[in-house]
Amino acid sequence: MAQVMSYSQIGGCARPFSLLLLCTSCVLMASSADDAVLELTPKEYLSSLQTSKASLVYFRRAISPSSEVFLEQLANAMEALQDYGISVLKVNCQREEASGYCREDGSLEKAYLFRGQVLLRELPTDALFSVDAIVANVLFALLFHEVKYLTTLADLQNLEGTLKGQSDLVFAYVQAVGTAEHRVLMEAAFVYGSLKFALTTEVMLLRGLRSEELEVPPSKLFFCHCKMATDPAQPCRRTPMEQPLTTLNAHKFLKLMGEPIVREVAEEPSAVSTTHLLLGLPLVFVLTQEETLEADKMTAEFLAWRLLGKAGVLLLPRKSAGLDIPFRYNVALKTAEEDPVDLCKGGFKGEELPVAPQLGAQPGGPPLFALLQGMPVKYLVLKDVEEIVALVERGRQSDAAQDSEEEEEDDSESYEQECFVSPAEIQDDQVVESVVKDRKQEPPLDLIQTLTEESFSPALAKAGHWLVLFYASWEAVSLVVLRSFVEVAARLKGMDVKGVSLARCCLWRTA
Repeated sequence: MAQVMSYSQIGGCARPFSLLLLCTSCVLMASSADDAVLELTPKEYLSSLQTSKASLVYFRRAISPSSEVFLEQLANAMEALQDYGISVLKVNCQREEASGYCREDGSLEKAYLFRGQVLLRELPTDALFSVDAIVANVLFALLFHEVKYLTTLADLQNLEGTLKGQSDLVFAYVQAVGTAEHRVLMEAAFVYGSLKFALTTEVMLLRGLRSEELEVPPSKLFFCHCKMATDPAQPCRRTPMEQPLTTLNAHKFLKLMGEPIVREVAEEPSAVSTTHLLLGLPLVFVLTQEETLEADKMTAEFLAWRLLGKAGVLLLPRKSAGLDIPFRYNVALKTAEEDPVDLCKGGFKGEELPVAPQLGAQPGGPPLFALLQGMPVKYLVLKDVEEIVALVERGRQSDAAQDSEEEEEDDSESYEQECFVSPAEIQDDQVVESVVKDRKQEPPLDLIQTLTEESFSPALAKAGHWLVLFYASWEAVSLVVLRSFVEVAARLKGMDVKGVSLARCCLWRTA
């Protein structure tokens, strides 16, 4: 040890010593990636391909720097692929008599996607350059007949025509196949089975929809409302997602697009909570009366299309509201603003009309949904739709500016500071964000047995009681629950509870 210490202290030799450590680290990383993917012989791999199950198989002909890089990315993508029921295998072509895939001519290395023993697609490893590229291309191949690739605006219009009155369409422009945005779209297509999906990388198609696009436009997502277009001559309305194409934004956007355009309610605004409010967006109540009901419905629908994805619009009959609303007010606005008076002390926030006090966020008090029901409500006098749109837009700009200035709060803050929490920070879009931040911090799963389709029934047939968590690893709330499940397992172990076993079962949709 003394000799090493003195050698490393010599100025001219410090760099060779560091280089030696770096190279050793590289060898260990390559070896780890190589071992992570299950290796089979050419004879074994055929028997390992399960009927109706998808498998990505790499036939390794020789050791090379390019194959090592690909294997490292493949090992990193294994967990994501397994979440969708796709197994990952590696066949060593040098161990036994080679299969036909090992003897293929050509210098281009490929990975092969099978369903059972049927080859679906050959994927050049050059195109599988990252985890995003591997997941995106594999899912794209599996969903080839479900996710259409479009090249012209006419292709998009023809596809919309076939879907009118039947299904809505999610359409995306991505800069290239294999990018992170491409992966976001393919994962959404895998999960949202009730929607149709289409994709393009053609800039001219995008400019046909939005002529003001930049020369090199960023990825864009559109929701085409074709299900409600029952008239063949009626075009499908298209709603663009304004935010960047990320998993978090796409999940929130599709969730909002699945909501009714206009919702009718018959209770006071302070007691109403919808998906919009849960995601931190305001609710606009159009106050109606019998004499002008049809005109009010038309106004609400027009307003809803203007505010789609930005606010929820609801029709509220004055007689059924449960409040004596002065006739001069024609709109009510409910926001998820931070207001310590409203949340903690049961106060109200409005223009002139008080809102009934709600229970606050006290320890042991009501859950979040009750707090959302107690969000502040303003009753307003607005002359036209443009005033309402401007009011909502100003609120969004204010929220964006406030979010950019906020700093993370310390866990040791007082109760009064904790009351100053926005529901949007607690709801699922923010849960997704927190999971993404902690993605590399895997929870200790050694106390929980992992069940699969094959092991599920035999495990339950054993004596004793089972507590099984079914979860989707791509869905943020599921991952949060999984972490809590791990904590429960640790506590049960410390309590020496007998006769109860904990297990987890990851779900996926069969493509």
